[in-house]
Amino acid sequence: DDLASRVTGRTRALILNTPANPTGAVFPRETVEALVRFARDAGLVVISDEVYEAFVYEGAHTRAARFDVDGRVVTVSGCSKTYAMTGWRVGYVLATAELAEAMTRLAEPFISCPSAVAQHAAEAALTGPQDGVAQMRDAYRARRDLVVTLLGAAGLLASTPRGAFYALIDLSRVSRNSLAVAERLLEETRVATAPGETFGRQGAGLLRLSFAAPAALLEEGCRRIIAFGRGDIAA
Repeated sequence: DDLASRVTGRTRALILNTPANPTGAVFPRETVEALVRFARDAGLVVISDEVYEAFVYEGAHTRAARFDVDGRVVTVSGCSKTYAMTGWRVGYVLATAELAEAMTRLAEPFISCPSAVAQHAAEAALTGPQDGVAQMRDAYRARRDLVVTLLGAAGLLASTPRGAFYALIDLSRVSRNSLAVAERLLEETRVATAPGETFGRQGAGLLRLSFAAPAALLEEGCRRIIAFGRGDIAA
C-alpha cells in the first residue's frame, strides 16, 4: 500500500537491492515475488541490484528474474564483490534484447567499455573455479558474527545483517546528524564509516561499517566505536 501511494505518472521503475547495502537485509522469496507482481500491476520496470548475491549468511538469495513473465526485470550485478575485483570496474546486466540494446546505446557515450584486460579478467572469474567465493563468504560470515557479538552486546547495532558485508551502527545517542558523527568518529578514533543519511533520511543517527576488513582490525574498530558511543574515547 505504501508503494502504491508513491507511484505517479512520472514513475518508471522500482529499484530492488537484495542482499542490501547498507543494512545487509535479505528479502525473503515472498517479498521479492510480491514486489515483482506489484511492479507488473503498476506498469513499472524492476531494476534488481543483486551484486551481493554470493554473500548470504542466513536463508537464501532469491533472484527477481525468476518471477519475470513479461521481460520487465533488469538484473544488475558485477564482479566487484563476488570476486573482489572492485578496482576493475566490471559490471553486467541481464535484460531483454530490447532493453539491453537501449542500455548499450547509453553506455557507449558515457563509459565506452571496461578495458580489454578487465573484461578478460571478469570472464576468467565468472567461468573459473568458484571455491574462493565460498571461502570469502565464510570469512565474511565470521567477521559478521564478530561485529554482531561486540556491537550487539553494547546496544549499538541497528539490525543484524543477513547478507552483503555491512552493519548499521546506531549512534543516535551521540547525534542524529550522521555526517557529523562519522567525521567525529574518524577524527577522534581513526575509524572510518559511511554516514547513514547518505542512503536516505531514515539513516539519521546511523553509520555504515564495512566488515570486509581483517578480524583483528574489526575487533579494534568495534572497541573504539563502543568507547566513542559511551563518551569514553580514552578507553
